[in-house]
Amino acid sequence: MGAKTGAGRRVHGRLTILTVGACAVLSAAASAHPHQVQPGETLSEIGAANGVSAEAVAQTSGRAVDALLPVGAIVEVPSPSAAEAGQPVAQGAAAGMVVVPAATGTAYLRPDAAAAFAALRRAASAQLGIDIYPAGPQSGWRSRAQQVSLWHDALAGTGPEAAPPGTSAHERGIAVDLTTPEMRRAVDRLGAAYGWQKVEAPSEWWHVNYVG
Repeated sequence: MGAKTGAGRRVHGRLTILTVGACAVLSAAASAHPHQVQPGETLSEIGAANGVSAEAVAQTSGRAVDALLPVGAIVEVPSPSAAEAGQPVAQGAAAGMVVVPAATGTAYLRPDAAAAFAALRRAASAQLGIDIYPAGPQSGWRSRAQQVSLWHDALAGTGPEAAPPGTSAHERGIAVDLTTPEMRRAVDRLGAAYGWQKVEAPSEWWHVNYVG
């Protein structure tokens, strides 16, 4: 616990030759998930929240990158490339964790927790029209040094509640601080099937754990 820190395509003629670019678009669409546009959202904001560019979302959804998005419209958000998400971090403080796109920046989770979270995210988007993701870089895995800093801030009254270093599920890469209460409701409804539940920190609606 701690700081809440394609549409269908019509083909005319009997013979269609797909260019490399077109194949890439189809490949991205195959691994995309739907996102329902919320008031004020832009393709740039949707892309940033999912670890991809506005251009990638526009291309997969068949929209202009600067198009106005009607509230409630569905856009197709492609999965981040292998270099951006779901791949092991080979070195540095987050070694052994994998990348998970966050609302701002990049978060990390233990590989099994990340895979389950990705599956839950797809289910929430498909069944509830709700996208779920960590709030920021420290909303998933945290180093001991990061947890120590948050703990000291909590003790000094200059930061939100945080678990003592060595006791936080964040340090093991099996906790996520969500971005909105709507995301928490999605976890409450669907999370148990994917190993994600609310099991600790009752005062922190945003904090959920991977329990396997």
